Amino acid sequence: MARDERALLLSRLALIVKKISRRDDLEVMTDESRVPPGQEETWFTMTETDPADRDRVLRTWVHIPSRILEASEDVAKGKAAHEAGHVAITRHGSFIPDEVLHEPGFHALASSVEERPTDRVVAERYPGAGAWLEAARRDSVRQALEAVGEARRPGEIPEFFKLCDLIVYRPYLGSLDGVALAVRDAYDEIEAPLLRLERTLPAEDAPESEIRQAAIERYRILYEEIWPKARRLFSEDLRRECERRVLRASPASGGRGARAVPSARPSLEALPEGQRQRLEEAALAALAEIESAVVAERDGGLDSLRPESRGEFESRREREREESRLREELGEIATRQAVLAAPGPYEEAYRSVRHLDEELTRELEEIFRPTSAERSRRTATGARLVLSAVFRRDAARRAGASRTDDRIFSTRNLPGKRDFSITLLVDLSGSMSVEGRIEETFKAVVLFTEVLSRLGIPHEILGFQDDLIVFKEWDDELGAAVRGRLSGMLAEVRNSNPGGHNQAAFNDDGPCLLAASEHLKGQASSRKLLLVLSDGIPAGRRSGEAELREAVRSILSTTDQILVGLGLGPGTDHVADFYPIALPGIRAEELPERLAALLVDVLGSPER
Repeated sequence: MARDERALLLSRLALIVKKISRRDDLEVMTDESRVPPGQEETWFTMTETDPADRDRVLRTWVHIPSRILEASEDVAKGKAAHEAGHVAITRHGSFIPDEVLHEPGFHALASSVEERPTDRVVAERYPGAGAWLEAARRDSVRQALEAVGEARRPGEIPEFFKLCDLIVYRPYLGSLDGVALAVRDAYDEIEAPLLRLERTLPAEDAPESEIRQAAIERYRILYEEIWPKARRLFSEDLRRECERRVLRASPASGGRGARAVPSARPSLEALPEGQRQRLEEAALAALAEIESAVVAERDGGLDSLRPESRGEFESRREREREESRLREELGEIATRQAVLAAPGPYEEAYRSVRHLDEELTRELEEIFRPTSAERSRRTATGARLVLSAVFRRDAARRAGASRTDDRIFSTRNLPGKRDFSITLLVDLSGSMSVEGRIEETFKAVVLFTEVLSRLGIPHEILGFQDDLIVFKEWDDELGAAVRGRLSGMLAEVRNSNPGGHNQAAFNDDGPCLLAASEHLKGQASSRKLLLVLSDGIPAGRRSGEAELREAVRSILSTTDQILVGLGLGPGTDHVADFYPIALPGIRAEELPERLAALLVDVLGSPER
C-alpha cells in the first residue's frame, strides 16, 4: 500500500473509531514509540487509570498499526470498529478483583467472552460496521489456533483454549466438524448464559453509570455461570499436561524430550507429594504461556482488562504487603503518639515513666538478645515479609530447582523470651487509696505491661480484693480496651470503678494468691514468675495470715514458680515473713524504678 493510501486509510479508521465510540476526544494513535517492543503491529485499546482510584480514567486511546497488514480494507475497518466497541462498553478493568483476574485461565476466558458483546454492540448500533466486523472475524478464523503458540501442533492445543476460540468465532462458523467433542459439550453447557451475556448491553445514549452497571452484570454471568463450567476443562488440561510431562520423562518413552505412546494414563497420585507439586507448577506455567498468547491476541498485546502482567501482579502484591507492614508499624507509632497527645489516666501514668520504659526495654533486650547475630531469624510464616528472600525463592522455582527455601518471613529472635511467663498480682484494698500508693502502683503496672508487651514476654495482670480481678489476660493485645480496663485499678480502691468488682474493704491474699498461681501454672513456659504487690496484713472476707502462709507453702512445694513479694510503704516488713523473696518498705514514688530493677535482676539471673 502506497504511503498516501495508507495515510488516507488511517484517517478513515480514526474517524470510524471516534464515531462508533461516540468519543470525539478519543486519542487514536500510530506512534510506535509508545508501544511495547513487539506490539507495533497490534490493534489494542488502552485505558490509563489513576493508581489511587481505579474508577478515575485519566486517558483512553486506540492504537492502530502504522503498517496495516490486513487482507483488505474491510478487515482493517472491522478491527477499528471492534476496538471502538471496547471503548463504548468494556469497563472490567475498574472492578474485577486482581485475585479473580489472575486465577489460571480466567483472564483468557474473560477476554474471549467480552469479544461477543463488543461485536454485537457495534453490529446493532452501526449496521454498516457489522459487515466489516464479519470480514475481520472470518479473516481471523484461519489464524485463530496460531494465537495459542506456534510451538504446538493443532492436536496439542489444550481444549480450554479451543473453547475460548470457539466462544469468539462461533457466530461466524457453520458446521462444528473437527471441533473436539469435549469442547463442543463445554460450549453447549455455557451457550445459554453466554447469549444472555452477549445481549447485556447499555442503551446507546446511556450515562457512564449504566455502562458500568451493564459491565458488572456481564461479569456476574461470566463468573457465576460460565467460569465454573469452563474451569473444569482447564483442570482437565492441567492434568493432561502433567501426564504428558510424566510420560515424556519416563524411561519407557526414551527419556526426557522423547515422544511416548502410552499404553495407560500415568497415576499422578502415586507420585511423592513434593514431586507432584513441582510437576503441577511446571504444567501450570506452560498453560500460563498459552494464556498470555490468547490474552495478547484478544486484548491486543496490552491488557485492556488490566494493563498488568502476571509477573507485575505478583511483584505489586509483594510491594503492597510490605507497604501494609510499614503502615502497621507507623500506625503503632501513631497510636503511641496519640496516647501522649490525649492524656487520660493511663496516658498520664505512661508519660511519667516513659524514661524508665526506654531504659528498661534496652536492658531486657540485652538480656534476651546477647549478640546482634541473634536478633532475627527466617521462618516460613510470620508478619514481616523479606522481599529479597521472596525473589530468591521465586527465581529458584523458575529455574526448576528441586527444593526451594520457603523461609521468607523475618521473626524477631528474642532468645528465651518464651521461657518466661509473668503474673503481676496487685492489692486493690482500700488502704491503697492513701498517700498516693495506687497512683504510683499504677505507674509501675503501666511500665510493666508496656515493656513486656513490646518484647513479646507473656504476662498477665490481676488485682485482688476478696477475689481475683482480671485486667489483662495472657493473649490480650495491649490496645485501647486493655489500657482502659487497667485504668480501672485507680477506681477499684475507692469502690468507684463502673462495672468493676468494688470490694475494697477486703484483701483475701491467701485464696487470691492460690488462684493466681493456678493461672500461671497453665502456661507452657519453663520459668514462671509470680509478683505480688501489697501494702498491708491480710484482712479478708474469708481468710487471714494463716491462709496466706499456707498458700505460699503450697506454691513453693508443688510448683516451680518464682514467688516475689513487694511491700508498698512503711510498715510492710511483714512481707519478708510471708514470701521467700521480698522487697519490703518500698516508698510509693520509688515503686516504678524498683520494679524495673527487679525485672532486670530476676529475668537476667533466673537461677537465683
